[in-house]
Amino acid sequence: MVMNDLHALRQQIEGHLEGDLVWLARDYVHRHDGLSQAIRGSTPAERETYAEALCPLLGSTDIRHRTGAIAVLTDVMPPLRSDRALACLGQIPTQPPAWPIGYPSLEQAAAIALATKATPNDENTLAWLKSLVLQRQYADFLWVHLARLDPAWLMQQAHHIGHKALGVIAALLPTHRAAYIAAKAPWPPEAPTVLTRAFWQKVPKAEAQQLRSLMYPADQLVFVYQIGNEYAPDDPFGCETLSLTPAGRLTYQRQQRGQVWQQETNVDPQLLEILKAALADAQGALMPQLQIPPSTSLVQIRCGDQQVSVDYFQAQKRPGYAQIIEIMNAHA
Repeated sequence: MVMNDLHALRQQIEGHLEGDLVWLARDYVHRHDGLSQAIRGSTPAERETYAEALCPLLGSTDIRHRTGAIAVLTDVMPPLRSDRALACLGQIPTQPPAWPIGYPSLEQAAAIALATKATPNDENTLAWLKSLVLQRQYADFLWVHLARLDPAWLMQQAHHIGHKALGVIAALLPTHRAAYIAAKAPWPPEAPTVLTRAFWQKVPKAEAQQLRSLMYPADQLVFVYQIGNEYAPDDPFGCETLSLTPAGRLTYQRQQRGQVWQQETNVDPQLLEILKAALADAQGALMPQLQIPPSTSLVQIRCGDQQVSVDYFQAQKRPGYAQIIEIMNAHA
């Protein structure tokens, strides 16, 4: 490596990305891996040189050079700032990279790199990201970063953001969260998932309770029944969720490998009281604790602050749970 000769270093990087490997990584998979490892292990002065050598390659007409430069972009940020990187990228193509770099297009890879490292002072980057998030269907992942970079603008665009983008709430300052939730009201019934539980764990408990009361008020969601797994290869139905409100609005949602089907109907509001009584019977019965074996058909039930997980087949033999399953199966 020739760290004191910028032109020679750039030539070495070009050759490496063309297949004449200079930097070898222990867990080498793609061409940029060795280069990325070398940059991360370099001194601040060396990283500055890498950044200067890579910047012209971000806009190269050689797809190999451009792919590699974008793939290691976050490794040189800083010292490279987002606005300078955007200028070097020039007209960013939506074409696929020359080899896998984690994203289906160079534009998307560049967008996530710049969004991750941008500051509110990177005005050109912010303008590009804002136009991108409103024009590209895939760009929903940018809302979380824009919540950090320009919360005032994001609040004005709240109607463009899907309710499933809960990460936006966590990215906002606590002073903006309640206002954002109000702007997005009404919120759809909450469905218990691994992702939603992980999200609420990131928020302080007291604040989480306050925000959830705003999102899911007492006159909205009360009872949720969920079974299955969206990505289970042996489950023909995926993840099924039934949500019931006190007004008798029953929502059925089925998710399977990214596809979502939803249907709403009205039922007798008294059904909620029946389900709540059945849950109380199940939890009050003096019977051995249910054991949930691995790879089971897991049923998750939530009613207000109560949440339980039970095996579908074991629960059918238990008072209360059996009644809940029978009722919910009839409406699925």
